[in-house]
Amino acid sequence: FAKATGRTNYLGCGGYAGYVLPNNFWWARGIFYNRSKTDFRDISDGASHTLLFGEAMGGSRDQPYGQFSYTWAGCGLLATGWGLDKDSTDHQFSSNHAGIVQFAFADGSVREIAVGINNNTFQNLSCMADGNTISEKGL
Repeated sequence: FAKATGRTNYLGCGGYAGYVLPNNFWWARGIFYNRSKTDFRDISDGASHTLLFGEAMGGSRDQPYGQFSYTWAGCGLLATGWGLDKDSTDHQFSSNHAGIVQFAFADGSVREIAVGINNNTFQNLSCMADGNTISEKGL
């Protein structure tokens, strides 16, 4: 049955925690936060420095399936509060590319981000209106 569902290796960026936290974390929301209705004007940190979608492999499993993808209807977004590292699990963006994960930014560009990126920088990129803009040198 699980194989019959639609699968994906790309999830929307929900920001620091997908906005499932109390209202005092409103600043930490990403473009695809929980029940979002984001308008382009809501991306006040700049579209070229805000994550839109990222690769997500679904984590490693000891079962014979190895790497697997998410169901597109069941996941939709992924938060960045747990960082991005080489040992990605179900709750982190991940890829099969050595040392990088591909992301689409809100301006339509696609760029690779190193798995060793500073967690604060990565989380700032995931938030659309936290006031922390990132320069190209920060990537």
